[in-house]
Amino acid sequence: MSGLARYLTAAVLVRGADSGATVGLLLLAADRHQPAAAGGLLVAALNAPHLVGPWLAARLDRAQDRRRLLAAAYLVYGVALAAGALALGRFPTVVPIAAVAIAGACGPLLTGGLSSVLGDLGAGAGDAMSTAIPARAAGAERQSLILS
Repeated sequence: MSGLARYLTAAVLVRGADSGATVGLLLLAADRHQPAAAGGLLVAALNAPHLVGPWLAARLDRAQDRRRLLAAAYLVYGVALAAGALALGRFPTVVPIAAVAIAGACGPLLTGGLSSVLGDLGAGAGDAMSTAIPARAAGAERQSLILS
């Protein structure tokens, strides 16, 4: 599989997970008969840590191999989100909120961090057009969430 195909596969999977997690958390809270506030707090815990994005970007820029750091972030995101989902309704609400907040801290690496490696894919991959495509796609994704 070519570098661009691997990139697109990873981009679809991780950005889909990041976008779908908010809806999934709300539905899970409702399914587990949790108060509406619990669902809202889970979504806030997933999204608020995105504010650490600039610090994570600096760390990513200094990394020897950005792919390893991104892979670790994706793994932590998945494990922490799963832990939060499994803890919901079984432990005090603060436990799943904390787990989801850890997942949320990886969120900037799922979106902007992944786009940062596009230029590493080979000759011509880092030109303005190829970096504009994921940026426009991410913008359209955010716009669809705002409109819905």
